[in-house]
Amino acid sequence: MDGLEQDLEGRLRVVRLNVNSAAGSALGARWRANLTPTFILFDGAGREVWRSIGVPSAKAIQAQLEGD
Repeated sequence: MDGLEQDLEGRLRVVRLNVNSAAGSALGARWRANLTPTFILFDGAGREVWRSIGVPSAKAIQAQLEGD
């Protein structure tokens, strides 16, 4: 994911949560991220547009960003 984050710099912001922290646990509950890892993409208005439980491929994330 680090490589994808670097490749897409400026197109998206990656936020990593530690679900063992109070803040991470609260946000995980809010977004129903009950399993780790959970990846969620949000649009510019903060709406969830895609979710993957488990590690998605970089290709899957790029396809979502390109609207495929």
